[in-house]
Amino acid sequence: MSQEAAIARIVAGFLTQRHTALGRSGTPSLQDAVFESNLIDSLALIDLVALIEGELGCEVDMLVFDPSEVVTADDLSRALARATV
Repeated sequence: MSQEAAIARIVAGFLTQRHTALGRSGTPSLQDAVFESNLIDSLALIDLVALIEGELGCEVDMLVFDPSEVVTADDLSRALARATV
């Protein structure tokens, strides 16, 4: 599995857990607006980055990560993959 695919898997699992923790029904889609829908906030983003770094043994360079590029969960996965060193 490529690192980008692994990050996408981690992001999807994390968003599913957040979705449930927020008391929402159903399953979040990769096309859901993650910041606008409050699936991700600044603290959740830090938790997600720590999870990715811990599971993959890599580092996410937050100087490279650009949240303005992120609308959907799919965008979030790609932006985090680009920022991973």
